[in-house]
Amino acid sequence: MISGDKVACREASDLIPGIETAVVKESIGAYAGICYHPVKCREMIYKAVQNAVARHDSISPLVLEGQVRMTLRMTTASGIDRALRLPGAERISGDTLKYEAENYYRAFQAFLAIADLRELVPFI
Repeated sequence: MISGDKVACREASDLIPGIETAVVKESIGAYAGICYHPVKCREMIYKAVQNAVARHDSISPLVLEGQVRMTLRMTTASGIDRALRLPGAERISGDTLKYEAENYYRAFQAFLAIADLRELVPFI
């Protein structure tokens, strides 16, 4: 079961056929959205969870396997400079970084480290 904006629910449905969704908002920008009333959201989420639990045997989990290649575009060259401190990170242009990982778990760890390194840029 997933709850979120319309796009997140659609993406989850594409990846996991039959997944229960509760669309509780619509994104209208990076920092803005149209959010439904909390009581309505609670009702939609509760119903989706009930349906998901009742049908859990009929929904196959998403399995992510194999190598991962991330390409990350940043807004500043200094963000790339900081991210290059992560072993295995490679600059492919002035604002773009490439990172290859053996699996999704390692890729996610690298993504978090890159995000943390990027956050340091304003303070250095």
